[in-house]
Amino acid sequence: MIVAISNFTVTKEEAELIAARFSRRSRKVDRHRGFLGLDVLSKTTGRGTTFMLMTRWTSREALRAYLTSEDFRAVHAQSSEQQADFAVYEVVAN
Repeated sequence: MIVAISNFTVTKEEAELIAARFSRRSRKVDRHRGFLGLDVLSKTTGRGTTFMLMTRWTSREALRAYLTSEDFRAVHAQSSEQQADFAVYEVVAN
């Protein structure tokens, strides 16, 4: 299993709008082969609110197919994650 993690920080004012957007997300990713789930976490500090998005995939190939899809481009076209830190991890135990 592969876990892809994105982190980005926004102002506290923006955080409420972003949290609402995630709660009503399009769910386009859900229909992609190999997608296992999404968790959206947030943490508020003095600097603002940091969001962490964790998607789980059956394989790197499944993740790569989504990242190159039209659905990915459409969902991320106008999002705050443009400046996100992004990393991919292989699950070795759970």
